[in-house]
Amino acid sequence: GDLAALAYLPDQVVDVDAINARWAQLGDRGLGRVSINGIWQQACYLRGMEDMAMDPYLRPEWTRAFLGTVADWLANQTEQLCRSQAEAFYINESYVGMGLSRRLFDEFVRPYDQRFIAIAKGAGKQVVFHDCGLANALLESFADMGIDYLEPLNPRAASGDIELADV
Repeated sequence: GDLAALAYLPDQVVDVDAINARWAQLGDRGLGRVSINGIWQQACYLRGMEDMAMDPYLRPEWTRAFLGTVADWLANQTEQLCRSQAEAFYINESYVGMGLSRRLFDEFVRPYDQRFIAIAKGAGKQVVFHDCGLANALLESFADMGIDYLEPLNPRAASGDIELADV
């Protein structure tokens, strides 16, 4: 079926020496980080946001198989990146902020991103999780994931739903 095309995802080759050289240049002037797209972000890039938003409802088993394959690919990238000396590991989940329900997030995003977090934590990295937009319904899930930093917390005026006075 249509999962066969995933066999053509390019091999991940991370130049850890180049990352370490840049990290050494940074010195104590900042926090060195490496990053990946989270599972939902990468899935939306591969499938398109509209299709990915519907897949869990229309064909949940296919979605799990798709995400599992993509997660294996991202986990390989994560393992390579975490061999670097950078102190932080950044997961970009911008498209989660399009308004995923907590149920959808907990079933179709969190288990896969949790895998990347465990790899990063196992390598001694601080984990930064990026979610643009709507996040209020997911704050408890984010808190339970073991991330060190969540950014940004967008207020309503910036297309989000978080008001710091409410958190």
